[in-house]
Amino acid sequence: MIAEGRVPARAVVVSSFTKFDGVNFATLTTGELTQLMGRAGRRGIDTIGHGVILKEADVEIGTIYEVALGEGLVVESKFLPNYNMALNLLRAPRVVWLVPGLGPPGASGGQKTLTQLIPLPVYLVVIQLCLAVVLAALWRARRLGPLVPERLPVVVRASETVEGHARLYQARRARDRAAAALRAAMLARTLPTLGLAPGAGPGEIVPALSARSAGGAARIEAMLFGPAPGDDASLVALAHDLDALEREVRTP
Repeated sequence: MIAEGRVPARAVVVSSFTKFDGVNFATLTTGELTQLMGRAGRRGIDTIGHGVILKEADVEIGTIYEVALGEGLVVESKFLPNYNMALNLLRAPRVVWLVPGLGPPGASGGQKTLTQLIPLPVYLVVIQLCLAVVLAALWRARRLGPLVPERLPVVVRASETVEGHARLYQARRARDRAAAALRAAMLARTLPTLGLAPGAGPGEIVPALSARSAGGAARIEAMLFGPAPGDDASLVALAHDLDALEREVRTP
């Protein structure tokens, strides 16, 4: 059976390899030849279809081979859903919505938790990263031996250190802490001279100092255990008084 018109048949015969395009006669293209030969073979009846091309005198055989073995027709879909299409579908008596599922057809449904949706390789990678972090922490915390003291790159004078601490106290207006530091340092130097323990109280310190000083016990107690100075001038005066008291007590 040979195809006539658009009806599928066992074989298709192309009697003319040229076509009039409205201006001139031109040879068939690969897409046009594919459409013609696509009718060869009846569905459900023939396992293979045959196509026959009758060569014309004015058509080269190479042209036929080039068209027959050329690239197929590239079909680009112009289907583009829009609002009008959606409204027309809603106007229909019945609208069927196709929602894709997460699993194959027939699979059991139900909500899954976030941990169930995470694949197993992700858990394995997280475990490996945790092990790497633990090993890095152990490696950084290793002890290779006893501590070795290192020399300071810069030697800072004691006077500069004292001046730096004083400027910090002044900037923060920490007169109470500065006075406490002066009093504690003075007592730490003078208590061994008085034969008193480091934890001695005011009841032992004041009589021992007043015995070696011309100042009264009340003045010494106010100097060592009184309230913090109210301004910088009072703090400087306290420092001078403590220095004078220390020299007086430690002088034989």
